Amino acid sequence: MAEQHTPEPHSSNRPQPEPVPNAEHTDAALSPSAEPPPYVPRPEALRHDLKVRGERAVIFGALWLLAGVLITLITYVNALQSFSGGIYVVAWGPAVYGLYRIISGLIMIKKSRTQSVN
Repeated sequence: MAEQHTPEPHSSNRPQPEPVPNAEHTDAALSPSAEPPPYVPRPEALRHDLKVRGERAVIFGALWLLAGVLITLITYVNALQSFSGGIYVVAWGPAVYGLYRIISGLIMIKKSRTQSVN
């Protein structure tokens, strides 16, 4: 008679299932007093980063606004000094972008001072 082969329930080629953690470990990880994992940024760090980004946005916005105003003024003064009346450029694009950056930066700074970062 021929032997019948029955497969083993846990073959060595199959990956073994992960063990289920105890309720103690799961509850400890979810408790509010537990320290957050090291890869989760702390709210203080998020607020600081938001403040720094806001300050940087205000500075660069002011530079864009200043560049737009300077381009407009320089070309206007050159046009006034020209005998034929001249042409000048109203650089409203950089000025509007600068205002946008200033306002968005101020909003970021205001958010950094609140309790919630969202």
